[in-house]
Amino acid sequence: MAVGSQVAGSQYAAFSGLPGGGIGASAGAGAGPEPALLAEARAFLGRRSERPAVFSLARAALAEHDEWLERTKMEDAARQERRELLRVPDRTGASASTAPAAKAAAAAAEPSKGLRSGEVELRFHLPDKRQITQHFQASQSGFDVYSKAYELLRDKSRSFSMSISGQGLNKPLDEGTWSFDLSSLGLKAGQTCDVKVTQS
Repeated sequence: MAVGSQVAGSQYAAFSGLPGGGIGASAGAGAGPEPALLAEARAFLGRRSERPAVFSLARAALAEHDEWLERTKMEDAARQERRELLRVPDRTGASASTAPAAKAAAAAAEPSKGLRSGEVELRFHLPDKRQITQHFQASQSGFDVYSKAYELLRDKSRSFSMSISGQGLNKPLDEGTWSFDLSSLGLKAGQTCDVKVTQS
C-alpha cells in the first residue's frame, strides 16, 4: 500500500490539509515588530517628557506641606502659652476685690459714730431698694422696730415681714419678739445691725 493512502486512511488524515509549519516557513515569517507594539512604544516615549512636570508638582506639594506643619506647630505653641497664662492667678486683682469686703467688715465691727450712750444703729433695707439708718435705745422693744419699718414703707396696704442680722445675729422680728427689748434680742449698745424688710 502507498504512503499517501496510509496517511489518508490514518487518524491524522484531518490535519493533512493544514498549511505547512516547517522550519523554513517560520524563518521567513515575522521579520519585524508588530505595528501595535510600535504604537505603544511611541506613546510610552511621549509620556516620558511629562515626568519633569510631575516631579515639580510633587516637590511643590511637599514644600507646602512642610510650611503648613511649621505654622501648625507655631500656633499650637502660642495656644499652649495662652493656656498657661490663664492658669496663673491674678493676685493683684484678687487683692483689689477683697479689699472693699474687708473694709466693710471692719466698718461693721466698729461702733457707729454719732451714737449716744445706750443706742444701737439699725439699717433698714426696704422693698423698694431704699436703705435708711435709724438709732434706737437698746431698751426699746421689738415692736418699736416693727412700727418704724411700717412707717418707712411706701406701700402700706401689703403685709410685710422683717429679719435682723449682723454682729452674730440672724433672726426674724415677728410678733413673738415685740414684747422684748433689743438687748434681750441680742443687740448691744454701740452695735450696728441690718433689718431686712420684705413684702409679699
